[in-house]
Amino acid sequence: MKRILFFTLAALLTLSVKAQSVDKKQKTITVSGSSVIKRELVTYKAKVTLNMDQAYYSNPECKTLDELKDMYLEKVRKNGLDTSKFKENKLEFMTYGYQKDGTVLSYESATKEDIETLSAIKMAGVTYAYSFKFEMTEAQRKTFLESALKEAEENAKRVCEASGQTIGEIISISETSPMLSIWKNYHQDYPEYTSVNVAYELK
Repeated sequence: MKRILFFTLAALLTLSVKAQSVDKKQKTITVSGSSVIKRELVTYKAKVTLNMDQAYYSNPECKTLDELKDMYLEKVRKNGLDTSKFKENKLEFMTYGYQKDGTVLSYESATKEDIETLSAIKMAGVTYAYSFKFEMTEAQRKTFLESALKEAEENAKRVCEASGQTIGEIISISETSPMLSIWKNYHQDYPEYTSVNVAYELK
């Protein structure tokens, strides 16, 4: 009889622990929060493609890529820009699939005026593509994260108020962490966010 009573009490205790565990899991709320990221434009970049496919027909004085490149760089110098700032990437040009020779020159500057001057240099066989580097500081990233967490807390309180609950301690946090610097092109003008998912205990 004692053994039956012991096992009965043990079973009831196990069920009680499981019920408390389930109940505790049920008394949580998970919400999200976000903050718009504001960055500073710090660098302009022009990718200059020199393409003998085009120059062969429209610029007959250039018989080779070296001649086309020399002619282009001479015009760049005459417009007051430093040609030593160019970085060449022939491998990138190979991925474009042109039939004739060519190359890609990259030019970076902290001023928009330099890129505008460069883009005004027109030649057959020369095309431009542009991208822009945006940055934020570590302190700014922390501020955006704090703002997202604050919004998550406000969302949790709003939901709890509607359901007659009260939020308690934070149980877990997950974050979509943005990079400190990114490159964008002209067609990527969209808002960027720091986002968090926060789980709160319900009292």
